[in-house]
Amino acid sequence: MARIYLVRHGQANSLGAEYDQLTELGHSQAKLLGEYFVRMRIEFDFVASGTLRRQKQTLEGMLAPLGREGFCFPPAEEFEELNEFDPGLWLHIANKIRKEDAEFAKTLERYKALQSAGRPSSREIFYKLIQRVLREWVEGIHDEPYSFDQYKNKVASTLTKIPQDAGSILLATSSTPVAVLSGLSLGLAKTDFLPLMRYISNTSLNIFDWKDGQIAPISINSYPHIQDPDFMSLL
Repeated sequence: MARIYLVRHGQANSLGAEYDQLTELGHSQAKLLGEYFVRMRIEFDFVASGTLRRQKQTLEGMLAPLGREGFCFPPAEEFEELNEFDPGLWLHIANKIRKEDAEFAKTLERYKALQSAGRPSSREIFYKLIQRVLREWVEGIHDEPYSFDQYKNKVASTLTKIPQDAGSILLATSSTPVAVLSGLSLGLAKTDFLPLMRYISNTSLNIFDWKDGQIAPISINSYPHIQDPDFMSLL
């Protein structure tokens, strides 16, 4: 039986013009997790990330301490299936909801103004908006440009891309794929997958047994590598 170590990317630049890159804290989080792998003597015979910059930077940050200590690992692969859903999807659905709900429309405009100004308070407003958007996406009320079932199946297909002889697998991804794979491993209803996103920390470690293409949970959303609360983050 193989073991998958599924990691959410480090903190990204959510208040900047370019979200898809790690902050200084995000780089530190990835380095701390790599150092944890060194201490635990965990070696990987398959490593991959999504194609997003923040995911690839996280994988590089985790692997750097392993490389310095002489641990062996193969060249990293990139799977689009590990990517977060397209930001255009949530905005597309949000713009449909705003036409039907004046209060939602006001909240959306407030979020955009605060986010453009780089205000931290925009994060809580985003969570409020995204929960409504994702709930209606999962329930099939809105399924453009693609349905949640299509996205869920795409994420799950990552498991078919892992070599059958791999014993220890490291994957760097984002919060929604972590929520999807965690939900599948726990046998949750699909409507219960995405609420998990609110609690999935940056560089959280999610460990699964993997056999015959199926995964079973060992631990979800753990962060043994972070001992200082100042290094914790959710965005």
